[in-house]
Formats: sequence, C-alpha cells, structure tokens
Amino acid sequence: MDLESASDPGTSQDLNAVERKQQLLQRLLLENASKEPCFQETPLRQSAPEEVTTSTDEEGRIGNTDWCTCGNCITMPTVEESICCKEIDNVICQLEDAPCIIHNTFFKQFCQEDFAHFLYGFLGMESQRPSEALFNR
Repeated sequence: MDLESASDPGTSQDLNAVERKQQLLQRLLLENASKEPCFQETPLRQSAPEEVTTSTDEEGRIGNTDWCTCGNCITMPTVEESICCKEIDNVICQLEDAPCIIHNTFFKQFCQEDFAHFLYGFLGMESQRPSEALFNR
C-alpha cells in the first residue's frame, strides 16, 4: 500500500513539491521584476512656481476667516490649512468663472465625495476612516 500511495499524484509529498516549485517560480519572477525600472524613461519633475508670500500676518488666520476671498472657507486649526482657494495659483487656473473650487466638477467628484476615502484606503494610505470632525474639512 505504501508504494501505491507514494506513486499516487495526489499525495501530500507531491503537493508539497508542487507548492515549493510554485514558490520558487514566484520568487524568481519577482526578483527579475524588482530589477526593472518602473519607467522606461525617468520623468522629470517640472519646477514649481515660486511660493507667493502674503503680507498678512499668518498667525492672524487662525480662529477667523477674514482672509477668505471666495466666501466658503472655514476656520481651521493650523496656519497651513488656513488658505483660500483663490490664493493658490494651481487652483485659480481651474476655477474658470466659478467663485470657489467647491463648484468645480472635478473637485466635487474626487475630493468632496467618499471616492477620496475609498482611494486612500485602496492605496493603503489610510487604515480607517477619520472621525467626522476631521473628515472632509
């Protein structure tokens, strides 16, 4: 009986050998893939325009929205977050005739809706949804 079970292709020894071969093949394929560059030609980053400094006291932005020019900004806890969409050159060019970035179709689809949360989770950048106080602020 032992000779028959040893030659039977469904034995655990045969399965272990097949699994080892599959693991070896995967490891070899991954080693080769990791040596290949992601891009055929390395893309060059375009230089960002020089940062515009505002003359207003940046600390005076916390706790109020006097600095807002679009009418939709809310008070934020940090100076970095206390900025109006009309103060960012890359946003201004997307505004067209809209008074604020929140009226832009692309912004609505990809920033305000749950798609942004889904995308961060899909990419593994966020493990859990932030609290309501922090979500979409």
